[in-house]
Amino acid sequence: MKEIKILGAGISGLAAAITLADAGYSVNVFERFDTCGKRFGGDLQGIENWSSNTDAIEELKSIGIDTDFHYKRFDKISLTNGDRIVKAGLSKPLFYVVKRGPMKGSLDYSLMQQALKKGVKIIFNSKATEKDVNIVATGPSHKGNIPGIVKGIVFDTKMKNTAVALLNTKAAYLGYAYLLVVDGYGCICTVATTSKSESINNAWDNTFSTFKKMFNLDIANPRNVSGIGCFNIETRFRGDGVLNVGEAAGIQDFLWGFGIRSAIISGYCAAKSISTGENYEKLVKQRLGKYMYSSIVNRFVWEKLGLENVYRILERLAKAGYAYGLIKRLYNYPLYQRALFPVAKIMLNKDYPKL
Repeated sequence: MKEIKILGAGISGLAAAITLADAGYSVNVFERFDTCGKRFGGDLQGIENWSSNTDAIEELKSIGIDTDFHYKRFDKISLTNGDRIVKAGLSKPLFYVVKRGPMKGSLDYSLMQQALKKGVKIIFNSKATEKDVNIVATGPSHKGNIPGIVKGIVFDTKMKNTAVALLNTKAAYLGYAYLLVVDGYGCICTVATTSKSESINNAWDNTFSTFKKMFNLDIANPRNVSGIGCFNIETRFRGDGVLNVGEAAGIQDFLWGFGIRSAIISGYCAAKSISTGENYEKLVKQRLGKYMYSSIVNRFVWEKLGLENVYRILERLAKAGYAYGLIKRLYNYPLYQRALFPVAKIMLNKDYPKL
């Protein structure tokens, strides 16, 4: 039985491990922490449901991932700029909310248990390096071009299930903030595109005060959460003879940072490449190419328009019932995005080293 070694027991590495185990391989996963999901503190995150005609949960099932983790579909979302709010009814779920972290019910815990049940060996507190493995799944690299910082809280609450996106420069520089509540559990975060700690701290203060002003917040037992994402414009599918997956390869949404679905799919593609001999880069681009290229153009346009103008556009479309259709088209890599892509890539590469 051939042995495959994976560096990193995040969701992309575990997806690769599960797929390889199903194909009959002996799989060892080397994880630097003492458990899976240690990066996260119970954050609520979304699995996007707009990049494919296939429903995200059904796609996970189709590639052999059990969906026994706790998730909640959202086909209603509210949008605000801090002064006014609009509710958008959606024709399909825009995303599925999941919990991230080492606790039961989370996506990370579920994938870890699935891998272990299939015979995957996870070596925790490992000091293995990239030269020792076949697949690298180590998450975001600080060498990335675009630093994104998340800061917020999770809490217990009696509030009703809700999803609110806040577009306001003071609350999230070049990003967005959000309020999510799922079955008595809440999360408020700001996602800012910046590398400056004072900027993210100011953004968080403005995010919390804005949501407190606009909603009757019920917060019990708050816990701090934070994270970082470094998005690479130059995607590296291979490096030094190994396959890079997830954020380690720069496979990420450059606009909103949604990366769960793409991370899992990239891990699956890497495993299929090993088991079938197919070209990994080709497999990933077939599944995620439009999504990745579109997100680069979307980030470029987002920044050029500014959050105030973006909000006005989205507000009108939400009122007209076009929100889901617009977002889906934004990730389908239409002709105008193909024309803008070279300019967007050059400008983003040029601008972000300044951060």
